[in-house]
Amino acid sequence: MTDVEFPTVDGSRACLTGLVSVWHVGDGERVEPGRVVAEVELGDVETEVLAPAAGVLRHLVSVDEISAQGVPIARVEQAEE
Repeated sequence: MTDVEFPTVDGSRACLTGLVSVWHVGDGERVEPGRVVAEVELGDVETEVLAPAAGVLRHLVSVDEISAQGVPIARVEQAEE
């Protein structure tokens, strides 16, 4: 399993929490590395979150749920070989 972490956004140190504004990949869908899986908001900054590995995405937080920078918001489960 590989964690998908809420990104640390430069210039937003004063705002240590943010939220997932939209999931582009549904829970249980396959992803490939580099695919945009979500968009997050951290203060006035919006950024995309990319899949770090191939596998099945499992959401750990819901849209509009508060999360902290560096905390897992999803996991990618690798397929059984």
